[in-house]
Amino acid sequence: MRALVYLRNRCAHHSRLWHHSVIDAGPTPNNVRAKAKRLAGQFEPRSVLDVVASLSDVLVRGNATPPILQAFADQYRGHEEFWNGLVRPVSPRDHHE
Repeated sequence: MRALVYLRNRCAHHSRLWHHSVIDAGPTPNNVRAKAKRLAGQFEPRSVLDVVASLSDVLVRGNATPPILQAFADQYRGHEEFWNGLVRPVSPRDHHE
């Protein structure tokens, strides 16, 4: 769960979490992304869920936690507006009219 705290803190610093486009997260390997999409459904690169999938993989490979992505998806996928914000990044419109 430390990885999720990092994500929360990083996004809070930029005053965004939902529809946040994570530009400095690093690439998620294709095999990790494909497996994550089978578990959680479709999501876009640089989305918050892409980062969660990548962090989950790192934690599992490091034997730090059991897999969390499926439980995360099961818990939040039913909340459509929230889930859409996690899977679809949108360019910031904070200072535009």
